[in-house]
Amino acid sequence: MEELKEKGLVVGKTDDGMAFSGGCWIIAPKEKREMYVFPRDGKWILDFWHCTPGPGENDFRYYCSSLDEVKEVVLEFYFGQTTLINTWVVPLHRHPELDLNKVELVIHKAETIQRKEFKQIQQQLDRLQESSDDQTNYLWPKVLEFCFLEIHNVNVLPAVLYLRRDASIAYVVPN
Repeated sequence: MEELKEKGLVVGKTDDGMAFSGGCWIIAPKEKREMYVFPRDGKWILDFWHCTPGPGENDFRYYCSSLDEVKEVVLEFYFGQTTLINTWVVPLHRHPELDLNKVELVIHKAETIQRKEFKQIQQQLDRLQESSDDQTNYLWPKVLEFCFLEIHNVNVLPAVLYLRRDASIAYVVPN
């Protein structure tokens, strides 16, 4: 973790009584929220979850197989750049759970719908999430099915791209 400190990140140890025991927290001086890194079942978990119940648009949980991978993801998260995909400015550096190839494919196939239609889709997903049991809501892959990232266009088009967090579908919604 010294490598992270050398890049200007603040790294601290978590208390043993915490859910993140055996790990650490990491924060960039300009950030207001920390990321937790902790071992669990032979993997390292990166947890950036600050909305309750969440996830918020920027929240994620990511599983790494090694500390080297943890360092890569953390450095990309704090110091990486957005990715331009078909003129859409996608914050892949802030979402390690998203696969570039899958996101490119989904954006390429994005369907244009009206705001009213998109609101109906969101309402349907909200109802599905509310009707699923509490255990399902906290399983990370399942949670991603219920929320979208709002992505803007480099050309300042009067539209927004909504990418579902599991990268299974995207909608272009005119403003």
